[in-house]
Amino acid sequence: KILMYYGNSGASDASNGDETFIFFDDFEGSGIDTTKWDGNTASFTVSDSILSTTTEKKNIWAKDVSIEDMRIKTKTKIDTGARGGIWGRVTETDTYYHYTTNTGYGGNYRYPNGDIRLRKWYNDAETILDSSSYSHSTTWHIAELLIDGNSISFKYGDTTLSGTDTSISGTGTIMIASDVLTSGGVYWDWIFLAKYTSPEPTWSSFGSEQSQEGWVNTPPSLSNENPANESTNVNLQPTLSVDVTDADGNSTNVWLWTSEDGGTTWTLRNSTTFSDGNGTITYNYNEANQYNTTYYWKVSANDSHDNTTKIYHFTTLPNQPPTISNPYPANGSTDVELQPWCHVDVNDSEGDTMTLYWYSGKQGDISNIYKFPYTFSDGREDRYGAIDTKRHIILAVGGQDESYHYFDDVEIFNLSDPSTPQVVANLTHTTSKAGVVYDPYNDCFYVYGARISGTTYSDKIHKIDADDYDVTVLTEHLPSGIRSARAVAFSTKQKCAYLLMGTTTSGDYKGQIWRHNPNNHTFLNTGASIDYDYTESGLAIYVPEQDCIYFFGGRPNYWENKFIWRFNCTTETVTNLSATNNVYAPYGAEGWGGYYNTDNGWIYIFAGNRNSSSPYYTNQIWKFSPFNYSTVNLTITMEKAQDDFFAVYSPYYHRGYLVSCICAGAGDNDQSKQKYIYSVNYSISFTLQQTNSSVGNGTYYWHYTEANQKNKTYWWKVAANDGTNNVSKIYCFTTSEGRTWQSIQSGWCTFSNTSSWQSLQQGWVSFSNQSTWTSIEAGWVSFANQSNWQSIQSGWTTFSNQTSWQSLQSGWVTFSNQPSWNSLESGWVSFSNQSSWNSLESGWCSFSNQS
Repeated sequence: KILMYYGNSGASDASNGDETFIFFDDFEGSGIDTTKWDGNTASFTVSDSILSTTTEKKNIWAKDVSIEDMRIKTKTKIDTGARGGIWGRVTETDTYYHYTTNTGYGGNYRYPNGDIRLRKWYNDAETILDSSSYSHSTTWHIAELLIDGNSISFKYGDTTLSGTDTSISGTGTIMIASDVLTSGGVYWDWIFLAKYTSPEPTWSSFGSEQSQEGWVNTPPSLSNENPANESTNVNLQPTLSVDVTDADGNSTNVWLWTSEDGGTTWTLRNSTTFSDGNGTITYNYNEANQYNTTYYWKVSANDSHDNTTKIYHFTTLPNQPPTISNPYPANGSTDVELQPWCHVDVNDSEGDTMTLYWYSGKQGDISNIYKFPYTFSDGREDRYGAIDTKRHIILAVGGQDESYHYFDDVEIFNLSDPSTPQVVANLTHTTSKAGVVYDPYNDCFYVYGARISGTTYSDKIHKIDADDYDVTVLTEHLPSGIRSARAVAFSTKQKCAYLLMGTTTSGDYKGQIWRHNPNNHTFLNTGASIDYDYTESGLAIYVPEQDCIYFFGGRPNYWENKFIWRFNCTTETVTNLSATNNVYAPYGAEGWGGYYNTDNGWIYIFAGNRNSSSPYYTNQIWKFSPFNYSTVNLTITMEKAQDDFFAVYSPYYHRGYLVSCICAGAGDNDQSKQKYIYSVNYSISFTLQQTNSSVGNGTYYWHYTEANQKNKTYWWKVAANDGTNNVSKIYCFTTSEGRTWQSIQSGWCTFSNTSSWQSLQQGWVSFSNQSTWTSIEAGWVSFANQSNWQSIQSGWTTFSNQTSWQSLQSGWVTFSNQPSWNSLESGWVSFSNQSSWNSLESGWCSFSNQS
């Protein structure tokens, strides 16, 4: 029974949330209590005992909390543009607030959506267990999340959601968070966490009232408990102890119990009697043998008059998770060989055996489009640019505002450190509809011509140094009167830019494709042209694997212009794919943005001006395969319909970027709002490829046989589970472009790995008297224009047991003492069975003077 004493007017207030609940915070003080909370604490503020955040997708979670069944209750409110949430049984936490990095059950309240939701984040996916529409207000509400075994419910105001789920078991912590914020913020007045079971205990009745007069016994006291109540990081199997004191010196009986199930059942571990009421009771708690587990113990002392009982709990130190380090290939590495042997070092500090899981990954399609909080200072259309793939910087030039004012400024947006775009230079004249490319070999941008004003056009080519943004005008220039040079792309194979010319008023250059070679300062007509009228505001996208440029859309009659052209930069020929392969864009347009995704091999086209029926502008996204010529309309769309912006792709960040865009809330083609920047994010899917069971600390390997394409980015993931913790790391790398064989130039070749070759001076052999050499083809070498060279017949040759090399006499080589010859395979030479030669590693030799 419980005795409650009352009537003492001098008793002090003992209200204490921290002593009452497992976790409690009413946000006193001037800042967030970092002894209680972890996570994105810098994004939350405390003022007037109110916790708030105005930053979207930020979360904090309770430290040192681990409980399975729980009641979370909070007083909260949201602004009209805000979304908030509370989470329980959170078993995985990360400052990146997303279902791929956090695990748990949560209640979500969203003002803009007019609903509340019961959510599950588990195994890199989100599941909505229950939802309901809800008429929100900006007043305070009580939100409560209850988790009992497989039953979960969320109550917000007077509406309750419920669901059942078995995915997430065991203990976890609690978390509060902001979701996507259109405006305003999320607020909390107080929050507490308590144990929960269903049904909850019920009270039956009060006993009879008793009065106490005369002598008053002082109950026994309990103090100096060890481990201290609510302590954490306690070693396994500690010794429990508590001091017992009876002020009246009465003989006192003492009992010590423990509970391994959260205080539901108790086991008596020790009992004793202190004749004078004073002593220390102890117990070696060997049953407390699990990491990161909360154990309960209680002590009762009875002096025949009164009984004193205290319940304590502590949490053992967590099992340290395994560590994964020293990956090969290193994350973000380039020029990696095909089909590499991936390996990592794995270590578990407690020596637990582990299971390793190896996954291959590949980029999927667009997962979401994120709007940066940074914008250009003003809105403009026809502000075009390109990306510096070395420094990861987007450069944009010129453009015109809604009053047809033209600009000459050069602005940059740094993807490595995003902030408000900065003006770094000015062109020699204003510009709109300029074509812009980045030249990685000369490390600079080129800006081609464009409109200076309504009817005035420039033939200048500006060069902008990518290092210091110094602006110069090249000696070569466009033909006079070109209205637009936007459809331009740079061939990394030819090291030239190709422009699909916008026409003059007389139509002199319509559809012509011109080549700009910055290395010899020429700007010439290739002789190729598209079979269509001029292409102002069309789009050119380069595919490096094919050394081809694809042209889309443009004026006039762009609502009818669904044609797709392919220009081969190597042969400088053009093909109308719509005519030859019956492939068309989903709709005709101009002013759209697009790029080639080097990771998944698709060309993505965004929005555009259709000008065929209202609305003229679209927010549609579609993609085109340059390999099988298929087109796909995507279900995801841009935030707002628009045109006359540009798009780029970053192979380093594996994202696309939409630049100088209209934001939500602006009217169609509202140039005054055309100043926003978006990132286009892609999903990564992983497939389990290998499992290593019961392994200890060491280095482990996996053969990534799927990584078999040159110059491609591949993802891989390795996870380690020690029975308690699961950790994983995700990496990516890019394979090398591979080695190609070219003609042997200058009459000589070099051989690699020749440190112990005999008679090869300085690792190379020189040949004389050759006027020309032909390529190594089909597994054998032929030499042209040699009157007295011996041909290598049957496509094979080896050299063995050579004590010396013969001189090159009269333009040909003789070799002696060869007992056998091996074949040349796939265009390369292998050498075997040499007693005094080291084999060429990997069965190949390299030749110099190749790009």
